[in-house]
Amino acid sequence: MTSTNTLIGLDLTGNESLSTLPISLNILATLFLTIPASFFMARFGRRSGFLMGIFLGLIGVSLLSLGIHNKNFFLFATGTVFMGFLNGFSTYFKFAAAEVAPKDFKSRAVSLVLASGVIAALIGPNLYKWGLQLLTDSGFLGGYLLLFLIYTVAFIIMVFLKTEKPAAMNWRTSKSTKELLFKTPLLKIILLGSIAFIVMVMIMTATPLGMNHHHFHVEDIAQVIQFHVLGMFVPSFFTGSLIKRFGDRKIMLAGTGLFLICILINFLGNSYLHFVCSLILLGIGWNFLFVGATTLLAYQIPTEDQPKAQALNDFFIAAFAALSIASSGKLHATLGWANLNLFAIPITILGIILILRKGHHSGK
Repeated sequence: MTSTNTLIGLDLTGNESLSTLPISLNILATLFLTIPASFFMARFGRRSGFLMGIFLGLIGVSLLSLGIHNKNFFLFATGTVFMGFLNGFSTYFKFAAAEVAPKDFKSRAVSLVLASGVIAALIGPNLYKWGLQLLTDSGFLGGYLLLFLIYTVAFIIMVFLKTEKPAAMNWRTSKSTKELLFKTPLLKIILLGSIAFIVMVMIMTATPLGMNHHHFHVEDIAQVIQFHVLGMFVPSFFTGSLIKRFGDRKIMLAGTGLFLICILINFLGNSYLHFVCSLILLGIGWNFLFVGATTLLAYQIPTEDQPKAQALNDFFIAAFAALSIASSGKLHATLGWANLNLFAIPITILGIILILRKGHHSGK
């Protein structure tokens, strides 16, 4: 979806400003279901929640495929909504990993779950190419049909996975939402996670438009996105260890520094190499900042407050990401690729200020 969604939207509407609407709806749907998903899993357990999410994803892929086949923008956009419902559940995989891991392994557990994105980076952007081999003149349709098969396999694995059923989470908490936000580090954690996503999705979503404007082929765009996703998730194999060694503050600062270097590269040129280098650094920066913020939440919020804290965290992150994505198409159409990056600078600086403020950290 990262590689193709904006381009499909552009093809179906012929309008850059509308081209990012489907992916914006995807994030809004994630936002809408984040808190209900946490309620659902608090009542029925993690496994049931993940099964429900994959089922909704299957509906989403079906609608996406019908929209592409019938050149129906409404069906396509509706499909992205159901894919957002899937995200509303699957976002809790990282928390599920932290819950079952020993205290000194939590940051590594979160990192390793995110590292599964390496497989996504290798397979996801190539679905378009493999889909063309499956259905020669199908455009993007073949790739989404292959995605349907992948989700089917995921659903079957989850059904037959022989593990002890996780205990249902206790939604009750001794703290109100106001207390959680203002008497614990949660608000700062939410802001840091949101900044990681705002900067990342703003630049990432506009990249296909920027490359298309400079006459790059779809294959080149998909490859750049593939490098970006690898940048997002390959570091997860060692981010947890880096946090344990150097502390979350230094790793998160490194992430914001990489954001600024990425923005600088985007100002320097628009060759294929510029796009590749900037998107790789953007991915690594996101990983350092987001894993650091997620680790803070796992360490610093009491167990009885985790369900509500996790829901609030992912709700606000999805909200800010949706706003960032929704604005990226319009910003690109109005300002162009290079100037769009200007909007990421003050947001990144805010992240640096938050990190440097005295607060709750696991290291210097």
